[in-house]
Amino acid sequence: MVPAAELGGLRMTKAVGDIFYGAYVADYEEKRSRSDVWEKENASLVTLLDLVNGASRVLDVPFGSGRFLEEYLRRGFSVTGVDISGDMFEQAKRLRGGLLDRCETFVGSADNLPYDDDSFDLVVSYRFLSGIVDSGTALASMREFHRVAPKAILQLKCRNPKLEPIDLPKPNEKLGVAYYRKDMDTLFAGVGYRIDAEVQIDDDPKGIRWAFLVSRL
Repeated sequence: MVPAAELGGLRMTKAVGDIFYGAYVADYEEKRSRSDVWEKENASLVTLLDLVNGASRVLDVPFGSGRFLEEYLRRGFSVTGVDISGDMFEQAKRLRGGLLDRCETFVGSADNLPYDDDSFDLVVSYRFLSGIVDSGTALASMREFHRVAPKAILQLKCRNPKLEPIDLPKPNEKLGVAYYRKDMDTLFAGVGYRIDAEVQIDDDPKGIRWAFLVSRL
C-alpha cells in the first residue's frame, strides 16, 4: 500500500461514494462541524473509547479530515489512518498540522486492508458504512475490520421505528436506513461481531444515528 504523502489526489478505484476529491473536500469539515450531530458523534466516540480496555493501536477508516486524531493521541494510542482519497489527507494535514506526523496514513480501500490479522486493537469507522458505499462493500469492510482487530466502534444509521419496513438492500445498494435498531444484532453477527455497548447519537425521523462498540463473537 502506498503512503498518502506520495499519492496526493490520485484516485485508487471508482466506487459508490468515491467523490471525496478536489473542491468537494476543501470545506468538508467546516460545513459538517457546524451541526449538532458532529459534536454528538464526537461525544459518542469518547463515551465508547472509555469502555475499551487495553487498546493501544487504533485504525481509523475512513480517516477523512482526522477529526478524532487529537482524542486518540491524548489517550496515547498508536494511530493509523486509511482513506481512499489522498485529497482528504491533504485536508487533514491542513487542519491537524503536526499532529498528522504522529500517525501512519495510507491511501486505500476499507474492504481490502493491507494489514495482517490482529494488526490493531481497535477499528473506528464513522460516516461510512450506511451512506457512502454500497452494502456489499460495507459488509466486506466490516469483515476486514473484524480480521485486523478484535474490537471496533462503528457508526451506522437505523430505520426510525415509526416507519414501515422496506426491502433490505441488494449488494449494489447502500445500507441506508433499511435496518431497524432491533436488526443490528443480526447484521453484526453476520460478520462475526456482537454488540458490547451503544450510543444513540440523534433521533432524526429520516434515520437514527447510532455508534456501536462491537467485538468478535
